[in-house]
Amino acid sequence: MFRLGQHSNAGLSGYALDTCRRSSRMIARPSSRSLLFAVSSYLAVIMALYVALSLDLPNPWWAMATVFIVQPTRPLVGAIWAKAFYRAAGTIIGAIAAIILIPNLVNSPELMILALATWIAVCVFFGVLDRSPRSYLFMLPGYTAALVGLSTATHPEAIFNIAIARSEEIIIGVLASAVVQSILFPRSVSALVISQLDAVVADARTWITQGLRTLAPAPAPGNVAARLTEINLAATDWRFEGTFPRIRRRALSALEERLITLLPQIATVEDTLDAIRRCGLHTDETAASARRVADWVATADVDNDALADDIAEEIAKRTPTLTPSSGWDDMLISSLSDRLIELMQTWKECLLLTAAVKATNGRPNPDIHRLLENAPPRGLHTDKGVALLSATVAGLTVIGIAVFAIATGWEGSPFTITVAAMCCSLFAIADDPRPPVRNFLKGALLALPVTLLYQFAILPAIDGFIMLAVVLFPIVSTLGLLSTYPRIMVSALGAFVAFSAMLALQSSYAADLSSFLNTYIAFLLGPIFALVGLGVARVLPVERAAARILRAGWRELALLSRSRPVPDPNLWAGRMLDRVGLLLPRLSAIRAGDVPQLREALRDLRLGISIAELRRLDTLVSAAADRQIAAVLAELAAHFDTLAAGRSAVISQDMVGHLDAAIRGMLELPAIPDRQTGVGAAMRLRLTLFPKASAYQPGAGGA
Repeated sequence: MFRLGQHSNAGLSGYALDTCRRSSRMIARPSSRSLLFAVSSYLAVIMALYVALSLDLPNPWWAMATVFIVQPTRPLVGAIWAKAFYRAAGTIIGAIAAIILIPNLVNSPELMILALATWIAVCVFFGVLDRSPRSYLFMLPGYTAALVGLSTATHPEAIFNIAIARSEEIIIGVLASAVVQSILFPRSVSALVISQLDAVVADARTWITQGLRTLAPAPAPGNVAARLTEINLAATDWRFEGTFPRIRRRALSALEERLITLLPQIATVEDTLDAIRRCGLHTDETAASARRVADWVATADVDNDALADDIAEEIAKRTPTLTPSSGWDDMLISSLSDRLIELMQTWKECLLLTAAVKATNGRPNPDIHRLLENAPPRGLHTDKGVALLSATVAGLTVIGIAVFAIATGWEGSPFTITVAAMCCSLFAIADDPRPPVRNFLKGALLALPVTLLYQFAILPAIDGFIMLAVVLFPIVSTLGLLSTYPRIMVSALGAFVAFSAMLALQSSYAADLSSFLNTYIAFLLGPIFALVGLGVARVLPVERAAARILRAGWRELALLSRSRPVPDPNLWAGRMLDRVGLLLPRLSAIRAGDVPQLREALRDLRLGISIAELRRLDTLVSAAADRQIAAVLAELAAHFDTLAAGRSAVISQDMVGHLDAAIRGMLELPAIPDRQTGVGAAMRLRLTLFPKASAYQPGAGGA
């Protein structure tokens, strides 16, 4: 179990964390794909601008800016259309909110600002809680309401027309981006999901085979948990491609469940092998069984069930039957046999479900239908405290800008509030949102000389849309190219949004330096106010972020230890593994030169599985054994409560006696399967918590 001390410590997804790691590299020569992306960005901007100008919309530049705002992190067809849908839907919801709020409260400016700030805060709260790409749908209505509503506060009778126009401008930009990107980047989300699944399966295969062939713990792949979370999140976008029918969605959910189960199973087999080695019980038969399983896993596919059945039958024949007089040696061998058979069954199911996810004909292997039962979507870790803090900061930032505007008589606050709300929303998911906001501000500042050049030198010298398209090519394509580099992606976004807003292209050319500078200052003050608000209350140091993730897991384990009935194992196991994916990169950043291992991170998940199994069996044992199980669970609950409260805690060695007494009670169960399961669960707890404790002694003490 991780501890946070002198050298120790979402919500970013696996891809976002990978982006952060790559961001420290120097900008390399642009690839052909980056150049194509730059051209596609330019074409989408020109298309959006042309349509908006043709329809004589009041602010065509919003269509232009939207193209860059809605570009997904990866140009995949599903992600493109998903973000387009979320942007369009969020814009409409935000416009409706503005129509409801502004006219009804325009005569009470204080209430209007308070209501708008509350609306933005609510949107940020739910956006941070939803860690899928769908979170964009929650974030957008907040600052869209500010964009639409505040500009009409002095003439609310026009809000409906302005809301319609603003929605049309944004939707035009959304559709232009989606159409062009889909044509030029026809890569499916399914390709990403399947490649990541293949990588996870390959890593798990290597981990299993190396450990079983050497009969010792093998290096565990540290990125498996993050990859599984990325697969889960990418599946949200896959639905927008029309190639992800319900049967494949259920197969993917069931596969995630099996893979989540598989990882602690591998670690448990290695723990048991390690205990067997320490007791000197390794025999040629044990080694042969383990290596046969390793060889089968290395070559297994969906068609070699017969070989798997033969291996499982051979292992079962060599497994001693547990009785009340069984000793520690028999239990270890029996546990290893059960765990190997269990591992083989899970691996077989993983292969079947992987084939079902890949099946494009919609008719997967009929044998998997039973595997698709009771496979709900996977649960992910959420932090309501961080979401509430992010929402509060966003709301108070809006109120702070309004107070500043009233105190100084400043008329540019609507634009500032909109940009500040956008910064507080879009970057709220980061532990420390200040770096991306600073980069956004840096890009906006660097765009100033270019924008001045265009506004007062280039645009007055041209005539017609064709010439406009020609002169826009250098800046738009360059910023499109720069946005493909993670290190400067946010700066490129800030530069383009500022360039579009300050250029303010309309049907006829008009430019005024004083108005230009006032608007530009209002724009720049948005991220500046956001930085102030975020810096005061929203920064979450990596140590604190990791501590919150750990404590959430400990609170859940404490609840699991005392809950009746047992919570849905799929939901809590999915959240526990997701936390592993969130923790490992944060702990790596803190422990310089000490990369945490997946085996260590899976410890709490293994404990949770054993606790859940004990919970299911404690009603079958004798009253005396039940008291011992209750004592074990109560001490574990108190232990996890202490850790969740931020205090260090050590489990007393007395628990070994309680576990041994519980094992004796399990050995007396009449049904052999219940006996094997109960003893296995208690042994896993014993090996996980006290790997070096002395061997269990039959008949030592009473139950």
